[in-house]
Amino acid sequence: MQSTKELNVSEMPAISAAGNFLSHTDEIRLAGLIATGKVARVELATGRACAADSARLDKDIGLAQAARTEFLLRNQGLVGMVARRYFETGLTHEDHMQEGQIGLLKAIDRYDPAKGTRFSTFAVWWIWQSIGRAVANTGSTIRLPANVKQKTMAAAHRNSANATTGADSKSG
Repeated sequence: MQSTKELNVSEMPAISAAGNFLSHTDEIRLAGLIATGKVARVELATGRACAADSARLDKDIGLAQAARTEFLLRNQGLVGMVARRYFETGLTHEDHMQEGQIGLLKAIDRYDPAKGTRFSTFAVWWIWQSIGRAVANTGSTIRLPANVKQKTMAAAHRNSANATTGADSKSG
C-alpha cells in the first residue's frame, strides 16, 4: 500500500474549506486513510493487537471515518447531478437523493485510486446504478426488470429531447 501523509482529524475541516471538489491528491490521501482504517478494523476484530497497537488502530479507524465523511460531503453535487436526470420516474426527488447517497457510499467503500480513475468518474456510475435500481424496483405499479425499465427510460428521454429540439426549430 502507498504511504500516506499523516493527517489528523483536526486537519479535515481545513480540506473541506479549501473548495467544493477534492483534488486528485486529496482523493488518493483520503482513500489511503480509508484503506488503513479497514485494515485496522480487521486487526482489532481479530483481537491480536496489544494495548499499544490498539490505541493506534483506534486512531486509524477514526481517521478513516473522518475521511469517509469528507468524501461523502464533498461529492454531494454528484448525487444531485445524477438525481436530476430521474424526474418523472414515479419517485420523489428526495427518494432519488437518498438512493444516490447509498450509491455514493458504495463508491466510497470500493474506490481504489491505484486503478487510475478519478473518484467522481467512479462514483457517478455507482450513484446512477443505485438510483436506477430503486426506480426499477419501486417506481411504478408494475415491476419491470431493471434492463427493460432502463431501455424504456432511455426511449422516453430521447423522445422528450426530440420534442424540445423539434419545438425549437418550428418556432425559429
